[in-house]
Order: sequence, then C-alpha cells, then structure tokens
Amino acid sequence: MQVLSKTASALLTKSLRSFSTHQVLSEAAKRGLVLGMLSNNKLLNADSASLSSAQQQSLIAKAAALGFSGEAGKVQTVLSDDLQQHIALVGLGNAQEAEANKINATETEVVRMAVATGVRQLLQAHKVNSVTIAPMPHAQAAAEGAQLAVYKFDQFKSNEESNDETPANVSVSWLDSTQREWDAGQITARAQNFARDLMNTPANFMTPTLFAERVQREFQGLENVHVRVH
Repeated sequence: MQVLSKTASALLTKSLRSFSTHQVLSEAAKRGLVLGMLSNNKLLNADSASLSSAQQQSLIAKAAALGFSGEAGKVQTVLSDDLQQHIALVGLGNAQEAEANKINATETEVVRMAVATGVRQLLQAHKVNSVTIAPMPHAQAAAEGAQLAVYKFDQFKSNEESNDETPANVSVSWLDSTQREWDAGQITARAQNFARDLMNTPANFMTPTLFAERVQREFQGLENVHVRVH
C-alpha cells in the first residue's frame, strides 16, 4: 500500500507539473513579437521590445542552432526564455543598408514581406491573439505587412471552420515613435483589405446595388470624396 501511495503521489506531482507547464505555454501562445534580424546575426532594435542583453544573446544562439542567420525573406519562430511570448525572428538582409535606413523600393518590400510572414506564422502556427512589432527600418511597410497578414474573410464560414484557422480580432501594436508612418501603412492596408472583402464576397451577397451601398457607407464623411453611382 505504501508503494502504491508513493507511486500515486509521484504521478500526481508529475501531472500537476505538466498541467502547470501547459498553462504557462497556453498563456505564452496568446502573445507574439515580431523582431527583425540582420544578415550579420544582429537583432534590430531589440531593446525597444524590453529584451535584456542576456535574452537577446539567447535568441541569437537559438537562431544559430536552428540555422537561421537573418537572410532576407526567411522567418524563424522561437519561444522566449521566460515562456511569456512567441518571437518571430524575421530576416531583413543587409545590415549596413538597414541600419542606415537606406531603404529603396526593393528593401521596402523586404520589410513588408518579412513582417507579414512573421505575423502570419505567429497566427497560424502559434494561435496568438496579440502581436507586437519591434521597430523596423520602414514603419509604413511594416504596418502594411502586419495588417495584410491578419486579414480574415470568414463571413460565410461556420464557427467550427473559423476556429480551425487564425484567431479573430488580433491586436497589432507598434513599438516605435514613428507613429505617423505606421498609421499611414495601417490605412493603406485596411483599404486593400476592404477591396479584398468586396472581391471575396459571393455575387449573390454583393449585387451591384449592395456593392454601391457598401462603397457609399465606407466613404461617407471623408473630405474631398464624392461617390457617383452609375
């Protein structure tokens, strides 16, 4: 009986520890961070994300162990040491160009795509419901990428179908003082998402009359805008 009691106690302790770890990971899964990494294995503006030097070194070591080196177009997700958030390391490529903010059209697209891919990875693989974007070389492009990535069109899907995909009502925040550029990117991306809604809605729910009424509603109250329906 004593042996059985000890065994039961050990199993209970193991179960509680497992449950506790699961709870912590569940909480971590709700938060995400998109952090730029340059091609020289240097994190970009990690201090703004309240990451200590030790945490930054740990992230760099994890990235290296996984074969990630900040190459443009590549993304690697890792769990923070304190298990508080999932971090998407997004490759921004050339360090000298990015640090000097010399971003041409091609490099702007790199930022846009990097942030979009990072956000999408956090949503689809880790089901986060909030994402923070660390400062990037081009705030407007970062905002566009983030907002385009959280787009969902599930108006005609059942609750079961919707729950199998990315979370709804994901909040996205920006950790930088360049708020005007970020806001401009948000507006641009939301306009694109509005156009995607119009395109994705089935014709029987978006007749010419309904289309015109929707557009009039969206543009109502905007200065210097007049909608003429033919």
